[in-house]
Amino acid sequence: MTYRQYCTLTLLFLCISLSSLLAVSCSAQGSGISITNVNAMLLKTRTVGNREIHYYKIMVTLHNSGSSKTVGLSVKFYDPEYNASTTPPLVLSPANYSLSPGEDKIFNISEWPTPLIGDVPLNISFSPSSPTVLSDDTNSGYYLYTLHIGGAAQKPSTPGFEVVIILAAILVILAFRKRIG
Repeated sequence: MTYRQYCTLTLLFLCISLSSLLAVSCSAQGSGISITNVNAMLLKTRTVGNREIHYYKIMVTLHNSGSSKTVGLSVKFYDPEYNASTTPPLVLSPANYSLSPGEDKIFNISEWPTPLIGDVPLNISFSPSSPTVLSDDTNSGYYLYTLHIGGAAQKPSTPGFEVVIILAAILVILAFRKRIG
């Protein structure tokens, strides 16, 4: 064996040995956080001027399906009335919480006022509270919840209006048949 081949094999052996010593291996399953339930409860309705303001309590349930404790998490709620990119999100209580394996925790905002009506999409997200912890799919995510907020009183339709039109159409058809035949 030549000196060059001997040096190359030795260098290769050292690289493999060092890489196996420095490699980090982990067999433990990480935390798997998910939103299992979102619930909104109307607390009260107030009229301010000509606008109706609805006050809701929003409750979000997080579940840790993994085998390790999570880092501190916070749940954020983006108010759809304002631009989410310029207005900071509302942080639900508790502001920072670590979930143990198999644990459920309810985060809530006790009184969220909104003048919006109709189907209102609510963007709820969770992520690590600490800026030094990287977010990934096991410790962060979002949930889109549609809140149905009733508006002004609906105008009732006139009952029987369709029946009158159908009867008139039948009479016109019968009269047209008698005239032809």
